[in-house]
Amino acid sequence: MRGTMKIPRQTINQLLSAALEIDAFEFENAKSVAEAIDAHAAGMDFADALHVSLTAAGETFVTFDKRLAKLAKRHINSVSVELAS
Repeated sequence: MRGTMKIPRQTINQLLSAALEIDAFEFENAKSVAEAIDAHAAGMDFADALHVSLTAAGETFVTFDKRLAKLAKRHINSVSVELAS
């Protein structure tokens, strides 16, 4: 949305946060979505943040993306993130 529609990051986060509060919407894992919104607000790409935050407890998210690994380690503490070599 940010790139194509030129919607500011803060507006996207407000809309997504509001969607979490609407009873008519059902999220499979609202906690992970909320965590991804927080990470997005801190500078991560939302899709990347959501993928990382949906990683199951006890599992490790592995990526070739150095920037993603660095940001995820900084902003998503609930998941182990490793850079693939």
